[in-house]
Amino acid sequence: MHLKKKYYADSIVANLYSHPDSLKHFELLDKLGVRQAVDTLASGMKDLEELQNQAVDIFSKESLDDVLKYVTDLLLQKFVPTYLVFVVRSSSSDLSPTVKSFKNLKSVPPILNVETLKPYNEFYKDHKMMMMYSEFEKTFPDKTELNNLQHIDPRIIAPIHGIGGLYGFVVISRKVLDDVYTDSEKFFIKTLLEFTSVSIQNILNRKWAITDGKTGLYAAAYFSERLAQEISRAQRHSHRVALILLDIDYFKNFNDSYGHLAGDRMLVLISDILKSSVRKEDIVSRFGGEEFIIMLPECPSTNAYEIAERIRTNIKSAFIIENGKKVNVTVSLGVMSVVADSSLDPNELIEKVDMAMYASKKNGRNRTTIVRSQSLMEKAKNIL
Repeated sequence: MHLKKKYYADSIVANLYSHPDSLKHFELLDKLGVRQAVDTLASGMKDLEELQNQAVDIFSKESLDDVLKYVTDLLLQKFVPTYLVFVVRSSSSDLSPTVKSFKNLKSVPPILNVETLKPYNEFYKDHKMMMMYSEFEKTFPDKTELNNLQHIDPRIIAPIHGIGGLYGFVVISRKVLDDVYTDSEKFFIKTLLEFTSVSIQNILNRKWAITDGKTGLYAAAYFSERLAQEISRAQRHSHRVALILLDIDYFKNFNDSYGHLAGDRMLVLISDILKSSVRKEDIVSRFGGEEFIIMLPECPSTNAYEIAERIRTNIKSAFIIENGKKVNVTVSLGVMSVVADSSLDPNELIEKVDMAMYASKKNGRNRTTIVRSQSLMEKAKNIL
């Protein structure tokens, strides 16, 4: 909080309403708008003080959805816009966005069709600040995008800027109960979105650092780090750790036949199937070009095998449309679940499940092979 500014604003308010000359000429001050200006200043400083306290909460959010939920809750305390739309960059490698929409501050399916942030990226190189939409539409050159935005009756539009350039933008439509945003409300929105921009860019940068840009799954380096952490935790409590490794069958032939764009679409389809097939605590990673790996903490062999088989059958029945034709792939999988002990090594675990996956390849593909971990008796025999 800028204490000097707050003290100054508080002093103005106190002097205005306590000074004899101010009271004597109250009606004149009111007619001249001085009283309203001071009230607006005091209200703005109060909002700023509240927002700076809430900034800590905004910055502590770990996901985009958590940030947006918190921001909409803060807006609800002030007013209710008919539509609130966040258009946020999905990937560090391109400008295709994700659209998060709220109607009367309740989450709804995307209501804007923004395919790329490219025209906004160019515009916001020269326009860094929040704008009233009436000003924005006079200066924004892409009329197609303007027509796209127009149907939600926008009133305010603001960029989400960061060290990586434009991360997206926010559109706020007219209020439910009043058409005009007051100066104090615009001040509140501007300051809130500045804090929100910082939080969003931090979340996206952290996400992009640990995820694969094409599929949205965790990157191999992050997976290896998390596997080592989970094994260390499991060793302390003698818990199980399971791995599922899968590889797309004949994927090079698929790319040669249908092209790499179709191959990318197939990778995304498989990634979506994997994400929907596991628990929240499981870690799904793209481990290579067409190889994927899943870590399942505290998962017995039987359960891990059932999950692998469900993944296999779901992928086999899934398809994309290419030149009007349904095309699909199959996958080969390896599974292993072990009780973590002091001798368990992450690399050795990956090597064993990799061998199981190649056994599936060797035995005809489109199948799952499970590694049976050694019993205590078998380990004793090996030692002897």
